[in-house]
Amino acid sequence: MQQQMQEKKTSVEAPSEVLGLNIHKEKSKILRFNTTCTNQITLEREDLRGVKTLTYLGVKAWIGKARAVYLLLKRTTGTKTTVNQQQGQNFQYKCQDSTTV
Repeated sequence: MQQQMQEKKTSVEAPSEVLGLNIHKEKSKILRFNTTCTNQITLEREDLRGVKTLTYLGVKAWIGKARAVYLLLKRTTGTKTTVNQQQGQNFQYKCQDSTTV
């Protein structure tokens, strides 16, 4: 499995360099799932770090923005009205407001 991963990394590395894209050694990690590491995956003769968990790029920022919007809606709609009820009211209003020509 590690040999296949090394080959995949190599197959991506060469075309990326032609396009001017670089693989960042410090930001690149190998997700280890139910496996023991016998051979390290290397990038420019340096071993890439193996991790047990990772966060997809931008997910933490996206969750933070969603939380901020939720808290804002919660504050403006009162404690008894949920976000789903507010969305339902908005949908009903849009349906009443739209006209058919």
